Amino acid sequence: MTSSYFNLLVKGTGIEVVSTHTCKYCGDEYALYDVEQKLYDEQGMRYSEVCSVCIFRMLYSYINDRHLYHRLDFRTGKKIVSVISEAYTESEVLDAVEYNQLATDDMGLEYGQQLGEDSFGQFKKLYRSFPKYARMIYDCPENSLYSSHVGWSKNLYLSFCVFEECENIYYSFRILGNAKRIFSSIDVSESSDVYLSRMVANAHDVAYSSNISESNAVFWSKNLQNCHHCAFCCNLVGASYKIFNTQYTKEEYETAYEDILNRLQDPGQFHLLQKRYEEFLSEHLIEPALNIQNSEQVVGDNIYFSSKNINSFRGFWNYETVNTILTGNHNEDKQVRLINSIESGQMCENTIGSCSFWEGIFNVFFGHVMWDCQNVYYSADLQFCHDCMFCVGLRNKSYCILNTQYEKDTYFEMKQKIITRMQIDGTWGEFLGFDFSSFPYNDTSAYDFFKVQRVIYADGREEMIDANAKGVVRVETDAFISPATLDLWWEEKISITWRTKTKEVNVPEGVHMIQAQDMPSIEQAGAELLESAIICEKTGRPFRIIADELAFLQKKKFPLPRVHHEYRIDRLLAERPLGQLHIMVCDACGEECMSVYREKPLCKGIYCPECYKNYMFN
Repeated sequence: MTSSYFNLLVKGTGIEVVSTHTCKYCGDEYALYDVEQKLYDEQGMRYSEVCSVCIFRMLYSYINDRHLYHRLDFRTGKKIVSVISEAYTESEVLDAVEYNQLATDDMGLEYGQQLGEDSFGQFKKLYRSFPKYARMIYDCPENSLYSSHVGWSKNLYLSFCVFEECENIYYSFRILGNAKRIFSSIDVSESSDVYLSRMVANAHDVAYSSNISESNAVFWSKNLQNCHHCAFCCNLVGASYKIFNTQYTKEEYETAYEDILNRLQDPGQFHLLQKRYEEFLSEHLIEPALNIQNSEQVVGDNIYFSSKNINSFRGFWNYETVNTILTGNHNEDKQVRLINSIESGQMCENTIGSCSFWEGIFNVFFGHVMWDCQNVYYSADLQFCHDCMFCVGLRNKSYCILNTQYEKDTYFEMKQKIITRMQIDGTWGEFLGFDFSSFPYNDTSAYDFFKVQRVIYADGREEMIDANAKGVVRVETDAFISPATLDLWWEEKISITWRTKTKEVNVPEGVHMIQAQDMPSIEQAGAELLESAIICEKTGRPFRIIADELAFLQKKKFPLPRVHHEYRIDRLLAERPLGQLHIMVCDACGEECMSVYREKPLCKGIYCPECYKNYMFN
């Protein structure tokens, strides 16, 4: 990256570049910004040696949101569903309900340690040995066996990151706020009856679509706002009864739409319609280089109601944030000075190198899974705690180091000695590292968002993942979970683990298998299909169709899915890149701007934020 890249990145944000450096993992140049420097200096911490993309890789390697296994509860011996595979043996793994019952105010203190010379190393050992929850569950959602990272919802099946009064969510990812009947979709909020779609907000009856808001009855469309009864459309505001952006009367539309539904039942006709739609997009679709709404002094993507943001993605109500993903979600609960951090909720201020933290966070540095915590350093899974260092699994505690509680004055005295020692050896401000992860890399959100180019297995076999991605994984053994090395083509290699095979958590052994092309039509599908597993026509993995899903598809007259549910989500995730910005030239004004796209997707053009706004609304 050149100076022009960083000059363009900070243009109009009120944030300045202090210095540039080379990432120790990938060799890319990255910047230290003044907002970032100020918070590091306030804590006396050394500056990051890692670029933002590698920071995102590292933090997301701590999160397995959507890969599940069967294993035994360590204490009861019961069969449970877990994000941690049976190959992980470093600590107890407990059912989520049991873990929450055991996580009392005093449970964490049972693991207390005396401070030694290597407090950082002691903390990592403590974290690895501390009991792990099988799934991340909040307030025990009703009927959510095959789901994780969920709360206050019910009837969830193979869905992940679902919160706040959601109901009947199937095969979906990141669903928020009173959403109902969502199937195989991602990033949906306050919506209902959504199928195979992404970025849907305050909408009803949406299928095969993306970036749809305040709309109803939208089918196979992109970038629609305040529309209803539109099919095969793009870039519309306030439109109705349109097909391929052509106006119809209500009666004409209903007749044409019924004909489209009938044609979808024939795989050949389905592909012809899909091809025509792709040709339409290549001639008409305009994509925003960056999606920025109701914000100022921002360079990032999918940023709303924010100001002074640099290199931030999917953020709401953010102020002075640098290198962040998925921060904030409630009106006017501003997130302030979040640096090199991911996955926050409301009312968070002053964080560095942290992930999965929400509600009442202040001064949390290098923390993982925090709720209502203040003045916490290098800790994990803390709730309602303050003034803690190197702690794991505490509830309602203060003045603790390595899960041992001290008097207030003693704590601050010991804290300062630790900081001084770590400043001398250069570890004060160091990230937790890739070895902090409990999961194989390809089970984590790091792999969801940041693919590698290829994998080289122990037997010499090579698997190409993404020719345009950076990095090679070298797997050391043929074990189910194997040690591996992630090589991002620079000086320092990264030790990880890698899952070498797939397992289907919801497909029983001995179930009847059928090929996707041998499935019955949607009208003829019944009990026999529900008792079978279908072989994905893209990956060869078996998957199932459940009764609620079949009833929904039959009601909508949509064709049966022919690909695995994880493949559906992966395809949606790939539609709009996340976590890295590139220089491009706006196809409208001809000026350079930042964009999430490295290469032009299927569309007519990509517009800078100002030109896109003018195109859509003027």
